Amino acid sequence: MKIHAIISFLCLASVALGTSCKDDETHFLQRSHDALSFPYLNSTKELLVLTNGSWKITPDDTWISCSPGEGNGAPKEQAVNITVAQNDGAERTGSVTLSDGLKELVIRVTQEDGFFTVGSPEIAPSFDLYEELVDKRVTIPYQKSKPGYKADVTATLEGAGAEGIAIESLSGYEMEAGDGAIPLALSGTPTKKGPITVKLHVEISSVATPYDLTAESRAKLAGEVTVTMFKLLPRLAVLDWGDYEKGTGTNFNNGTPRSFSFGLALEEEGDNLRNYTSKTANWLTASSMFFAHNRFAFGNLQPSTTYWFWIVAHELGPNKEDSDKTWLSFTTPEENLAPNVILYKDFDDFWFRGCPIYQAFGVEVTNAQIGANIDPDDPNCPAATGKIVNPVNSTDSFFNYVGSATDNRGPVKAAKLWEAWWEGDTYGTNYADADYPGWQGFWVRTQTGAALLSTASVSGYIKTPKLTGIGEGTADITVTCHTAPYFEPYHSWGQDHEQHYIQVEGPGTITDGGPTKAEPTGAATANTDKQVTVQCTTHVDSDKIPTTDYVNPTEHVVKIAGATKETRIVIAAHPYGTKHYRLWIDDIQVTKDR
Repeated sequence: MKIHAIISFLCLASVALGTSCKDDETHFLQRSHDALSFPYLNSTKELLVLTNGSWKITPDDTWISCSPGEGNGAPKEQAVNITVAQNDGAERTGSVTLSDGLKELVIRVTQEDGFFTVGSPEIAPSFDLYEELVDKRVTIPYQKSKPGYKADVTATLEGAGAEGIAIESLSGYEMEAGDGAIPLALSGTPTKKGPITVKLHVEISSVATPYDLTAESRAKLAGEVTVTMFKLLPRLAVLDWGDYEKGTGTNFNNGTPRSFSFGLALEEEGDNLRNYTSKTANWLTASSMFFAHNRFAFGNLQPSTTYWFWIVAHELGPNKEDSDKTWLSFTTPEENLAPNVILYKDFDDFWFRGCPIYQAFGVEVTNAQIGANIDPDDPNCPAATGKIVNPVNSTDSFFNYVGSATDNRGPVKAAKLWEAWWEGDTYGTNYADADYPGWQGFWVRTQTGAALLSTASVSGYIKTPKLTGIGEGTADITVTCHTAPYFEPYHSWGQDHEQHYIQVEGPGTITDGGPTKAEPTGAATANTDKQVTVQCTTHVDSDKIPTTDYVNPTEHVVKIAGATKETRIVIAAHPYGTKHYRLWIDDIQVTKDR
């Protein structure tokens, strides 16, 4: 609000009260601001003065000036320009004094610091081999330059990747006042892979101290990967390094293989916990399927642990060269389960074969390798250097060999694997006992981070351990699980059936089958208080292509009353129609409600 408007209001108020507002009876002195703030450069701001007498304004500091310095009262406010000189030092505070001979008003003046600074030079993180540098540069950012500042820059390049590249030096470069950047043009064509170090000696006119700066980049092969974390869980990590374009050649690849070496360590450049290569074998092992993502899943990790992932891409560029090693560090989160969780199985301790849920590739392990009593915690076990397989590849069902003492997949020859995957240390190792209290099943085919139930033509089931966490007496429990129908991208039928069973074995009855409950069809068994049929959503379109970036399993929630420590939960395939019974299972959880 202008000053005279305020005074006019006061005058009107005085008239209403029967008083006078004549200039010769009431003396006043007003200003528009109590304080003024300025940037570091020479600059001016306006102060408005309103008085009915003569006035004078005086700077209290040498770096402040006022114009005009005096005046006489007028019917409206008068403008005074307050000007500050350029500040080359620290933030400063001063004032000007406005007076009329009877009254003095002090206006505070502040000006920001004027320290000139140079920031870290900026350069692209990498340049592609054999590609000419066009419009590429190194820039040196600066702040609070003053009029007339000029820069002299001596620039040199070092490192193997600098071969074939040149950088300009500058003399008398006129800098803009304020903030900006000094550009140094790069030219040439990188001819050798490796690091690039830019060294800069910078001298600024009117600034006594020179600057010695460095910047780092590298020359790399076009096609080197950039790794991102796609999914991170307490015991599972899925790494992604870009999509892979579908072609028309063998395995859809137009003759361009997915060819990588990669691994996992506990520190950068540390010893490998896992070490994989697909240098001599293409990732796409089946001509009937195509997976668009370059992803790999690591299971059997430890919560709250830092890992280092590294990767080398093979056969890049015209000379079919290897890329440099790229590293990515990640830390797995804690695993926190609610106090009322009495059973949980997320299958993230599995790390053989692919990961269907996140459409990530995995490592193959053969039956012969399993027969050596494979230890999944041993970084030197055969699976740590195995062949890469697509996300839907799975092992055979270990449960089908539970009674065998000679088969490599049975609990005798693969004792360590059985104990790790099916918790023999918790439930005992007498797996073939009909009343064995631990996990049981038929055609439960393990994969990284999930389990595949059934084959294309034979239905299977998985049965939880007895719910001993209930303790004595009965309890109401809630069962949740995530399931999705099996699919093969571009396959003739796309995906298997979308329905399956959740059953109660032993004490307990189903009181609520959840919102996914559906009536059984075909040759299915009718629903009872011991069984509910649940429905999964589809994730494959009419062209048999996934509709999402990864599988979105359906969550099923089943409420059960009267469960005891003898109760088990069964997830079983739906045996109806024209076979195609397979489904993926993840995150089986049982909570004790009361």
